Amino acid sequence: MTSAKDPGWRGLTLSGSSRVQPGALSEPLRRAVAELVLDTTVEGIWLIDANARTTFVNRRLTDLLGYTEDEMIGRPVFDFLDRRRWPIAARNLEQRALGIEERQEVQLTCKDGRLVWMLASANPVFDADGNYAGALALLGDLSAQKERERSLRAEIAALRSRLPPASAGAAHDSATVRPAVREPFRTALVLGVLATLTATIAVVTAGAVVSDLLRPGGDREAEG
Repeated sequence: MTSAKDPGWRGLTLSGSSRVQPGALSEPLRRAVAELVLDTTVEGIWLIDANARTTFVNRRLTDLLGYTEDEMIGRPVFDFLDRRRWPIAARNLEQRALGIEERQEVQLTCKDGRLVWMLASANPVFDADGNYAGALALLGDLSAQKERERSLRAEIAALRSRLPPASAGAAHDSATVRPAVREPFRTALVLGVLATLTATIAVVTAGAVVSDLLRPGGDREAEG
C-alpha cells in the first residue's frame, strides 16, 4: 500500500512533470490538442474530486451514458450507479484515497435506465502538496464482449441439452470436452488482459492532459 508521499506511490499528481513544457506550444494550440485527445479517444474519461463529485467527463463517456456534460458535472458518482452497488463504490473510493490504483468491471446506469458494463481503470489524483484530490477513471465499453459471452453461454447450454443422459462413459467424455468448452472464455480473458494493458498506457496520457487543463492560468504564466 502506498500514498502520495511515499516514494513508491503510483497515483497522478496535478502538477506532474509529464505535461508539455511551458512555451513549447502556444496556449490556444495546447488547449486544442488537449480537447482533441479527450474528445476522440475511444475510452470514456471521468474525473471526480475528493468528495466523489464529477468535475470532468469527455464526450465518449456522455455518449455511452446518454447524458450531456452539464447533466453530469457536479453530481456524485453514486448517481450513475445502481443503488445495490453503492457499498462497493464507497469501498473503492476509500482505496483511491489511500493511493491505490485498480482495474475492474463496473456497471453504470444510463440516463434511460439501461445498465452498461465497462472496464474501468481508476487512478487516485493528488494535488501538489500530496493531498488526495479525487480520482481519474478510464472506461472502456464492454457491451460487445458481454453480448458475445451471453451468446457463448447460450450455445453451450444448447449443446448440453442435446447430450445423452449421463453415464460412466459419458462422464469420461464430458471431462475431455470441458476444456474445449472453456477455450472461448480463456480467449476472452487474454483479450481482456491485452485491453487493460492498452488502458494503462492511455490513462497516463489522459492524466497528463487533464492535469494540464486543471492548472490555473496563473500557474502557467508563472512557469513561463
